[in-house]
Amino acid sequence: MSNPITIREVTLRHCRMPQTFRGSYTGGEQDPAGLHSLFVSISDGKEIGHGECNATSLLYEFGHIGRSNLDEWKALLDLCAALPGQDARKLSHLVPDSMRSCDANSIVDAVDFALHDLVGRRAGLPVAALLGGIAKPWVWGMPVVHTQTPDAMAERAADWYRRYGFRYYKVKPIGTRETDVETLRKVRECTGPQVRFYMDANYGLKMTPDEVISYIKELYEYGLEVYEDPIDTDWATYRYIRERIPARLMLDEKVRTPESIMEIVRERCAGQVNIHANWAGGFSPAIFKASLAALGGMPTMIGSTHYLGPGAAAYQILASVLPGDAPCEQLYMEVYGMQSAIPDPYEIREGKIFIRQAPGLGVHPDMTAIEKLTVRKEKIS
Repeated sequence: MSNPITIREVTLRHCRMPQTFRGSYTGGEQDPAGLHSLFVSISDGKEIGHGECNATSLLYEFGHIGRSNLDEWKALLDLCAALPGQDARKLSHLVPDSMRSCDANSIVDAVDFALHDLVGRRAGLPVAALLGGIAKPWVWGMPVVHTQTPDAMAERAADWYRRYGFRYYKVKPIGTRETDVETLRKVRECTGPQVRFYMDANYGLKMTPDEVISYIKELYEYGLEVYEDPIDTDWATYRYIRERIPARLMLDEKVRTPESIMEIVRERCAGQVNIHANWAGGFSPAIFKASLAALGGMPTMIGSTHYLGPGAAAYQILASVLPGDAPCEQLYMEVYGMQSAIPDPYEIREGKIFIRQAPGLGVHPDMTAIEKLTVRKEKIS
């Protein structure tokens, strides 16, 4: 488009809703009881683009991994105050360099997704076309099987297999060799031999590096492809593990900056990296980090959180444009038995998420539902 797309109004909402499904993790932690979403709507007077993030400063206590140290609501207000009058076609360039930090990544996501959604809608182009072109029409979906008994975890995976045909499952392990082998074996009995697994202990394994190696080798025989963040250690120890296991070692929490990815490339201490949903810092930084990882021979996958809707679509689109073919963990809340605010999510069939080739993010939030969840709201014009 040759004409500017001038931003006329920005609306910020703090939405709050209970989590009816609270996943459990290897170390005994459980998901928060409620969701705090910061929902951004940007309008040029003709179309509206939407984005969102989870406010980690409201979700978690100080010291929790991934918690922002900012007052995210205030920081988001300050970021959006400069947007009216600007040309939305500048996209990520509207985010000042001062906001390029891990603490601000979530709120930058929300603004960046809304800008891309608006420009895509006005230009009649899907967001993927704004990110360098449509690369993959679909991506493998991968739900998270949270920690329960092996029987309960197998039952949950089997239900998803029947309903959606998922071929990949991300398992939050119990953390012992016998029970985790039992879990993978029972899931395969309920699904099929073609099913593959990622495992993510969130540093929860109580094992030495040699015990981790032996444990992963046995799990590999039952379909394990990738093990994520098994223990919290240094690069040299990760390299020691990576060189001795048949599955890929994936890092998440330690690879949230380009600098850290370059360190991992130099140290050759991982086989894959995770760009966790809610912490990308917008489309362009995520693609840049994935490109760095690809230079080191590492594929990049997209992690997950619970979104009201636009955030899920944005990360699924991101998964479709990244190099490689890693599965996408980000799904809509309906898969987990909850209710999002998107009546038209992308289709999931035969384990694949089909990226809708429609303008913008290709989804339409139910703003009546969003308003019902809103606990504070600001308009900037």
